[in-house]
Amino acid sequence: MFLRYLNSYTIRSSITHLSLLTRRTQLCSNCTQKFMINSLLVKTSLPLSQHHFIRQQATTTTTTQPSQFDYSSNNDNKNVFHRIHSSKLDLDSLLERLDGEAHRRGRLTPGLVNEAIRKATIELEYINPTQALLLIRCSGSLLLGELPIQRQQVLEQMMNVFKTKNVQFDITHYNSYMRVCLQNSHYFDPDKILNDIKIYGAKSNIQPNLTTYKLFMECYAKQGRSNDAQKVLELMKQSNFNIESHTLTCLIESYAQQGNYDKVQQLFQLFDELTLKPISQTYEQFVIVYFKQGQFLDAKKYFILNSSKMDNDTFYRLLILSATYNQHDMFQLILDTIDKNVLADTCIQYILYTAELLSKNLDDYAFMLIKTFPERDETLRFDVLNYTFLNLLKIRLPIHHFKPFSSINIEQRTKGIYYFFRIIRLPPSTRG
Repeated sequence: MFLRYLNSYTIRSSITHLSLLTRRTQLCSNCTQKFMINSLLVKTSLPLSQHHFIRQQATTTTTTQPSQFDYSSNNDNKNVFHRIHSSKLDLDSLLERLDGEAHRRGRLTPGLVNEAIRKATIELEYINPTQALLLIRCSGSLLLGELPIQRQQVLEQMMNVFKTKNVQFDITHYNSYMRVCLQNSHYFDPDKILNDIKIYGAKSNIQPNLTTYKLFMECYAKQGRSNDAQKVLELMKQSNFNIESHTLTCLIESYAQQGNYDKVQQLFQLFDELTLKPISQTYEQFVIVYFKQGQFLDAKKYFILNSSKMDNDTFYRLLILSATYNQHDMFQLILDTIDKNVLADTCIQYILYTAELLSKNLDDYAFMLIKTFPERDETLRFDVLNYTFLNLLKIRLPIHHFKPFSSINIEQRTKGIYYFFRIIRLPPSTRG
């Protein structure tokens, strides 16, 4: 287990921070049950004066609640439930702060995202297209402290709300949705996206653009669906879009995922014929196809020869691949190759990919990764440790201990029950 690698100081420090954040019991007027709300920090390693707390608001209901939610009821939820407290910031102000955080820190505070979603889904009857677009982009990898599956569930819920509120989408909304899905390791259905564009975008005459087709290609490529990728390529030709390096690389990837080395090599030669320059991800496909064929020595040799043509994003993906195939030497070789000069970016990548390793039960490799984070910045180093510890708890503990991010679902919000990002239900003896 990964826990054995966390030294006693780290565990004591994290537990101390958790205990400091315990919130008072919030009691609904129509309920007899009490819940102890625990808010976990996004940045637990900073001094207390610099902590970014996940801000929470309790909701009080003013009517008798049935034992089970009746979603088929014709009652107007807004008339049935009344929310007492309201944030002083409007939605635009919240989104502006989130945009600033994304550019400044490369991550988002879950409390602000939580509040923005609540305002959009409960308080406002109308959401303009710009607000919807920013909310979609808030549900991806910028939320470092949330697991991909939970982020994706909230994204789907928000998309449903946008449709019920008749938000006018353009192609940018669909592209952002697909990009966030890929960030959340979720494979969307391109056919369904095209169908939605035809249905909801008929009045606005929305048409797929180059970015749309590239995202289709990327989705099919990661699944090894080469036939579907070929079809998208034909659609691009019919729409008079030029074939770019990224597009051809995605086609190569679809065959690399199948372990088809001959096809990968054949398509790679097209770069010269089309006068295109291979990108980092192009060379990555040869390592992938060698792994798929079990030729790990060839993969290592190829990596050594071509690592100078690859970037950090490729290295991190190959880390996951090496760990999945239990190639310890290759994993260590890639770790030594990663450029760790820009520590802020390295911190974010370490958190994201450590969480992915933990979710695949590759604890030993997750520890190898965080152990190599440079010690020259203790604040960022503790960020990596604290996020890793919290993600480990959320992945391994039963669901009744940690309320997941996805539990902030839209139907519960609409009913006036306000769930928070992270809730630990304490034993009855500890409840107030």
